[in-house]
Amino acid sequence: MRFFSYLRVELNRILHLKVVYMIMLLTIISPIVGYNLKGNMLAQTTAYDLIIKPCIVGALISGGLFALLTLIEFYRVNKHKIGILTNSIVPHLMLNMVRMFAICIVAIVSVTITALMYFPYVVIKMEYTFDAYIYFNSFFLFMPFSVLLSILAASAFYQIFYQINLSG
Repeated sequence: MRFFSYLRVELNRILHLKVVYMIMLLTIISPIVGYNLKGNMLAQTTAYDLIIKPCIVGALISGGLFALLTLIEFYRVNKHKIGILTNSIVPHLMLNMVRMFAICIVAIVSVTITALMYFPYVVIKMEYTFDAYIYFNSFFLFMPFSVLLSILAASAFYQIFYQINLSG
């Protein structure tokens, strides 16, 4: 029960940061880069150009953006030296798990908004060859897993390398 109350507080805190909205906006516009890339001549289909290529490029860019957001959020506690205070109230592992889960929720919301924003454009451009199953399957196969794995990897590497004492 405490997990959900901590999650509510953490989501409220994260959603009040300007950097989160900037990363969400960059995630939403990241598939545009995929529309501008020149593709492989052997794979020039309409579905590849309008669905798959923007999804893959958007997954790569948004994965990097949310990994950066994860590192920023985990570093914020140590930068302001409030870790000692928060660790006395909330266990360290619980706080990190809640923080990572809140970032994952923000990531899934931004990927869903991205898929819904490009839906009308792809429907208009593909006309009668459009298939909603392929569109949503492509978006929700590439982007969420890329973003969630990058968040998980960034938080794991931060937890590992923050604990290492390099002074010998």
